[in-house]
Amino acid sequence: MGNPDKLARLEEELANQLKGKMNVFRSEPFFLELLPLGIDKAECLDKLLHKLGYQQKDLMACGDGYNDLSMIRYATMGVAMANAQKEIIEAAEIKIKYAGYIMRERQNADKIQRLENIRIQGKFDYSTLQSLSTEARQKLSRIDPVTLAQASRIPGVSPSDISVLMILMNR
Repeated sequence: MGNPDKLARLEEELANQLKGKMNVFRSEPFFLELLPLGIDKAECLDKLLHKLGYQQKDLMACGDGYNDLSMIRYATMGVAMANAQKEIIEAAEIKIKYAGYIMRERQNADKIQRLENIRIQGKFDYSTLQSLSTEARQKLSRIDPVTLAQASRIPGVSPSDISVLMILMNR
């Protein structure tokens, strides 16, 4: 407990000295805390979510002090309380500003992961599929990708070509 300006400098100094050994942070401008690695609100929430069968995307966190920063950054939606420190407000604002973008990227990653599980190698004679672009037919015939995800990464194979293959897989 002490002068906020001195503690800010001490926090930076100790964080550098103890990097990889301890977490160093201020829970309030005048409180400096040191904790063993792996013990912070984000780590605890991660363990709790997995124990309860939830995912990070299901988490909304509220905080006001510096010790809430890891939790705000970890949660899908971070909310700063009215009395929150400036850094907490900024972290929550970033979460709100980029929430849509982050959600879309997660959905894209999930989609790609699903496509990794759909095997297509040897299942099509691509040269006969007139629904595909000419370039896609040529490249898919030459490469014969193992999965739809691999096919989606081939330059010249468009998302609409992948959609055609998905439709044909369901026939």
